Amino acid sequence: MDRAIFTFVLLCSCAYVGYTSKLIVILMDGFRWDYFDHVDMPGFAKMAKDGVKVDYLQPDYPSLSYPNYYSAMTGLHCESHGMVGNYMYDVNQNKSFLIGANPDQSLPLWWDDAEPVLARFRQSLTSSGLDKDVNIMIFSDHGMANVTKTVDITNAFDTEDIKVLLPEVPYVSIWPMEGKLEKVYNDLISANKSNITVYKRESIPDRYFLKRHPRTAPIVIQADQGVLIKAPWICSECNDITFSSYKGMHGYDNVNPEMRGIFRAVGPAFKGNFTNKPIAIIELYQIMCHILGLKPNAHNGTWSNVAEMMIKDGVHCENHGMVGNFMYDTTRDKNFLIGLNPDQGLSFWWEDAEPLWITAEKQGKKSYMFYWPGCDVTIRGTTPTHCDKYTKVTLLADFRNSLHQTMGLLRNNSADLIGIYLEAIDSYGHKYGVNSPQLNQLLLDVDKMLQDFRQNLTSNGLNDDVNIIVFSDHGMTNLTQIVNITDVLNMSDIKVIFQEPPYVTIWPEEGQLEKVYDDLVRANKPNITVFKKEDLPERYHLKRHPRTAPIVIRPDSGVAVVALWKCSECSVIPPGTTDIGFHGYDNTLPDMRAIFRATGPEDVAVVVRISVRLVDSDWFTATLKPSGRV
Repeated sequence: MDRAIFTFVLLCSCAYVGYTSKLIVILMDGFRWDYFDHVDMPGFAKMAKDGVKVDYLQPDYPSLSYPNYYSAMTGLHCESHGMVGNYMYDVNQNKSFLIGANPDQSLPLWWDDAEPVLARFRQSLTSSGLDKDVNIMIFSDHGMANVTKTVDITNAFDTEDIKVLLPEVPYVSIWPMEGKLEKVYNDLISANKSNITVYKRESIPDRYFLKRHPRTAPIVIQADQGVLIKAPWICSECNDITFSSYKGMHGYDNVNPEMRGIFRAVGPAFKGNFTNKPIAIIELYQIMCHILGLKPNAHNGTWSNVAEMMIKDGVHCENHGMVGNFMYDTTRDKNFLIGLNPDQGLSFWWEDAEPLWITAEKQGKKSYMFYWPGCDVTIRGTTPTHCDKYTKVTLLADFRNSLHQTMGLLRNNSADLIGIYLEAIDSYGHKYGVNSPQLNQLLLDVDKMLQDFRQNLTSNGLNDDVNIIVFSDHGMTNLTQIVNITDVLNMSDIKVIFQEPPYVTIWPEEGQLEKVYDDLVRANKPNITVFKKEDLPERYHLKRHPRTAPIVIRPDSGVAVVALWKCSECSVIPPGTTDIGFHGYDNTLPDMRAIFRATGPEDVAVVVRISVRLVDSDWFTATLKPSGRV
């Protein structure tokens, strides 16, 4: 049973969970990588601008259709999945696989060495639940080369020495009669035919990932690029197969540029307008598993080869849309005022991304959230099994009650995901400051509660069934300076201004953007930086969301900016502040660093989120860099 806790305690599932959205896969046979250089295809160009592409897709060898189709769908090389050609012979079963030509090609024995990802597609949709997002992947299995020459090997061997011969014109597979392997091989070598290479199976290059499967023929002939090999077909069902004189062919060495395929993808799982380095066709399997939320079977791919083109499981502010504690939506003329107005519970604020508790519910897990911000909101049509709504600062008594309820849920095996939000440490950091006696005592109290909770797990026999994860969302620093910008701003030029002391956001009236910006820059106030939205540093991952304000003021660490609040509901915001500690500064500053700690087995998790900068306890042991907006 996979379960999980958040404080922000989260009991979270450690089973593999990918992107879990819809996927459309389109295989375009023989689409060579450089066809784009010769034909203007605006549809593909638009797809690449909106999504991702790779420079080219490297097929497996042989660069034939069925071997690469199965490599893409299983993530395995040919010697692992067993689809070693379009035409194959199984010596144990005495069966032939003749692409599109015989009924035996549908026997499970040809396909059962690996499990293609799409075999689980319908099951995944049922168990994961449907949502409105769709990803589209288009790829080809190989390229194509023009034929320049034919080499006839018909007279290079005695057909009486051969049991099976499958001459896919650039790639010939031969199974000699028993005891005739050396003779057939030597006959072919002695014939000294041009533009072909004759291999015994064990001598096939390792980079082809072909020689270790028992279906690979004892003798394989590889043609040079553009060369066709003419030979008789020999097998029990080969009577109707004849040599074809093609003008274009594939199946050659997979490192040849003409054999390269294509990969294009667009959708919520992929970055936009991104070009990735070349990848191998076996890498596609793990992408599909990631999107469908499937745990991959053993495969030959490497995630780091494709990770850069994917939107990460955890998304930045400019992706999930929660760009501040106070936000203004220009299209709806709505305000989000943290803990102060009812409109913050409207679904649209939360639906640019899917939080973990919603994903858990969609996958049949039961989530219990205690004071977790947003748990009361219906997100993408789903709510948690249970939510104690966040309405005030959560203190030690709330934390103790949440842990008590958590223990009951664990004992009863009632929950898969439990999240608890503890705000007390953040509140004390603001009120009393970093390293204050009050905050330090609170840290000791929290540490003791967590130790007691772990001991309680042990006493109830749950220690081996629950993983505990503790993390915080940001750090804290003490106030050192106040910068007042009230005298700089003409409030008639401003439609909305949210004056969070370490992070000020301004929406000027229509046509007044340049004036407001210039007024702020000319004032030359110390220890603050004024950004237009488009000039925000890339590393903040903030500027691409429409809710990010046209003007953002970022003070230096420890500096609080004083200005007037202005919005349709800002009268509910308490005036002034007596806080000593603040956060919201540049996320690379050491004082803004957060924590992450975890203990327990992998099959169940308890996660605790705490607003804290540093905890002096050996129970906690590492740091976590927050996202661009802290």
